[in-house]
Amino acid sequence: MWKLILKNIWSRRKQNGWLLAELVVVTVVTWVIIDPVVVLWHDTSLPMGYDIDRICKVELASKLPMAKDYDRTASDADAQALLIDKMRMHPSVAIACPLGNKYLSSRGYSSGSLQIDTTLFRVSFVDFYPQTDFFRAYGIKPIKGSPSVTELDSLTYGSNDIIITRSLAEAFFPEGQAVGKTFFNAWEGRDTTFIRIRGVVEDVRLRPTYRAASVVFTPSTYRPSRGNNVHVLLRLKPDISMQAFLNDFQSYMEKELRAGNWSAISATPYETMISNQEYTSGATNTIRLNVALAVFFLVNLCLGVIGTFWLQTRKRSEEAGIMRSFGATPRHVLLMLLGEGTVLTVISVLSGCFLYLQYAMSEGLFQGYGLEKVPEAMISHWVTGFGTHFIGVSGIVLAIILLVVLVGIYIPGRNISRVNPVDALRDE
Repeated sequence: MWKLILKNIWSRRKQNGWLLAELVVVTVVTWVIIDPVVVLWHDTSLPMGYDIDRICKVELASKLPMAKDYDRTASDADAQALLIDKMRMHPSVAIACPLGNKYLSSRGYSSGSLQIDTTLFRVSFVDFYPQTDFFRAYGIKPIKGSPSVTELDSLTYGSNDIIITRSLAEAFFPEGQAVGKTFFNAWEGRDTTFIRIRGVVEDVRLRPTYRAASVVFTPSTYRPSRGNNVHVLLRLKPDISMQAFLNDFQSYMEKELRAGNWSAISATPYETMISNQEYTSGATNTIRLNVALAVFFLVNLCLGVIGTFWLQTRKRSEEAGIMRSFGATPRHVLLMLLGEGTVLTVISVLSGCFLYLQYAMSEGLFQGYGLEKVPEAMISHWVTGFGTHFIGVSGIVLAIILLVVLVGIYIPGRNISRVNPVDALRDE
């Protein structure tokens, strides 16, 4: 069978040459389109590192000082504390935790460096308020050998105490046993500051379009806000529907969550926040646009392949008739046509991928969003290695184009394979 397939391809090399050139061009175009889609789908499908199913963010806002009903004697601290307590009293709420300016999936974050001996590593910082159930509210899990999240939430922290993520611990300490160990910062013009590690938790992603980052959780002292809005994280009790909670909580906000100059103005599920961030970052649009382009090009490829084989139907019918007259079954004829398409496609895709490799070696492959801003955790993903990334996407490109080509061949090929030998050879 394969010997006959190769012989047929060579005997029709002029006709097949145009199809091969077309498939090489389509391979390069498909690579350009598919690469960002594959990387973004990979990144957005990674676990966030914390439980987002039953958490939402409530935003508190203050009246403007120029408002007629603004009370200048009211205490911001008392009003905010009262509102947070009222949220805890809601029958569907398990935990209500005030958030700092830098929290998971927030717009703001900061980065810096930690050092051990001569090794310097960039990290991202997330604020948390001790004794507010921050880690339990997010559902962040500790690693083995670290205090539990209940203990982490109840510890008394010093100004130089931190909690780090698994990848950072494993990078500097054997088997990640970092609790009680120290980093240090040697700021220019200042004394060296030693930073003690109080706990280690699983890796988390700062934003939905980023991979896991090397995160340092830094304890902060809660200070009531006077000008900026305040964010509160709510974790719902088990078996509570988020949609049902939001429907009930909306009226609860309007009636109960008002104190002094402050009131709750919105409640947003974390899943919605993440979807919105994917959209505003451009990841959603990139995936939609590139998928649309991929479908457009692949449909045109399919039509082109069908058209190419359709135009050659008469001649291929004669060949099929000769094969049928010598005892070939319709299945045998169809497999021969599909085999020719498979060989041509593999040769074309390999050639196209080789051409794209020349570009990729000088310009690089698509690596995702935020890599220039957020220090990634030292976690290996197949898209982070050039070799595995190129081979993986090339395999996907081959599978897509091969599927389209085989579909394009099967439609006319099925009719050719069933031709009556007498009808096929009538004009021979």
